[in-house]
Amino acid sequence: MVQLEVARNHFKRTRTAQELLETEGAYVRNLAIIIKKFQNPLMQIARTKKPIISLETIRTIFSSVEILFGYNSMLLDGLNQKMSRWHSQQTIADVFLYMADFFKVYTAYINNYKTSHHTLLKEAADNPKFAKYLDSVTNSSICSGQSLLSYLAMPVQRLPRYVLLLGELLASTPSTHPDFKNSTQAYEKITNVNNYLNEKKQLSEYQFKILSLLDTLVGTHVRLLIQPTRVLIYDTEITWTDIKQNPTKTFKGSLFLFSDAIMYTKVLKKNRAKQQIVNIIPILGYVITWQGDTMNLRFDSLKTHIINIVFLSKAYVKETKEKLESIENQVKKTPQRPSKSII
Repeated sequence: MVQLEVARNHFKRTRTAQELLETEGAYVRNLAIIIKKFQNPLMQIARTKKPIISLETIRTIFSSVEILFGYNSMLLDGLNQKMSRWHSQQTIADVFLYMADFFKVYTAYINNYKTSHHTLLKEAADNPKFAKYLDSVTNSSICSGQSLLSYLAMPVQRLPRYVLLLGELLASTPSTHPDFKNSTQAYEKITNVNNYLNEKKQLSEYQFKILSLLDTLVGTHVRLLIQPTRVLIYDTEITWTDIKQNPTKTFKGSLFLFSDAIMYTKVLKKNRAKQQIVNIIPILGYVITWQGDTMNLRFDSLKTHIINIVFLSKAYVKETKEKLESIENQVKKTPQRPSKSII
């Protein structure tokens, strides 16, 4: 029975190790295709008098893919060396343990991914020459119909795959095996790196949402919206009344909850696709109370300026309360400097 268990574990370890090697080989080859078939030719043409797209656009679309190619080529070499001398007591997790810290270079790529995706789609839609170039490479024998968009998504998907496969490797590695300690530490480190990247990705997406807002907002206060550490947490449609200034008039607009402020807007009558920023209030500059499902937003130095905010449904009330509680809990952990609202 013991020998059967040992044989079963060795079979599983071998299968997982082979999958690590094969998928890494395919991944590195695909990174090479991005660089050699898409990026480099565009770079060469961009340096001529008739560029298809600018060098700046190329850098935005392809980001740090060459750096990823370099590090993952090193990882592939390490896996090849291990598998070329594979036996029942061979170690392989130490390759990942050595490379784990290098995987943080994925941060820049993942943070830029949404911008890259948006830029690629926009450029392909607006630039017929670029669209034609992409089609020609996509339909070539080496790409076999696989688009640049799908290639550029591969680095985002790679780290979670490592977590999955290293988890399988650890599960089939007995505690007495020479690779057990390596497998345990590698799984923990790669999982931590993946979690770190997910947090950075989420932060980047929140900041991207703010940039996306700029196309829909008007007013002199738009320039105040962009702050280095500000992220958009939540937004919802509302109706609101200024109890102090104009208690009989109700406006349609939106409520925005940021990491460091709260903002409300009103829909423009002449262009309902646009909204005007009415106020951006710093986190320490307001007090919120509730009357049933109506939110009372008080601000100014004496907290006497009151905006009554009504939500479109009870579900939005519940979600807003949850987001506000989360922001307030975070504020308690982070020192804040008091500041004034824009009104």
